[in-house]
Amino acid sequence: MRGARIALAGLILAYGGLFVFINIGNFLKSWLAQKNASAVGSLRTLNAVAGTYAAAHGGGYPTNLDDLLPPANQNPDAQTARMLMDGVPASGWMPGYIFTYVPSDENEKGIPKSYSIRADPVEGIILHLIIIGHFGFAEAVGSAYFFTDQTGVIRIGDDKPADKDSRPIVG
Repeated sequence: MRGARIALAGLILAYGGLFVFINIGNFLKSWLAQKNASAVGSLRTLNAVAGTYAAAHGGGYPTNLDDLLPPANQNPDAQTARMLMDGVPASGWMPGYIFTYVPSDENEKGIPKSYSIRADPVEGIILHLIIIGHFGFAEAVGSAYFFTDQTGVIRIGDDKPADKDSRPIVG
């Protein structure tokens, strides 16, 4: 009788361990998808805010992401020349990603006429996991690199930093 209980406990632990292993894989996939979607959403926000900034400044884009934030001592309701936005993407960092803003094509007054923004996964956060699926197939899961510019098109680089020649994201 005692041996049967031990065997039953072993079976329960084995099935429980398998259940946890499969669900951890699903959790990590959804976590990475959420992290990537958040980075894309931040790039869309940065594009929109940069466009609003350019419209308010005669077509010139900001020289850095800090230009998109309201001054610390100014009432946000009194914003006229600067666009109010969340400080997370404007800080150049969000959990899992670093944003790099590069202004370019400066006119004679030093005002940028174009820009690019890269969102690169933070080193050490990139996960390349092998998850065994239901049918024994291995599936690689990782974080993506993103790029956008004044055109508003967001591009993705799966295994390397994205640039203007990377494939665009649809949707």
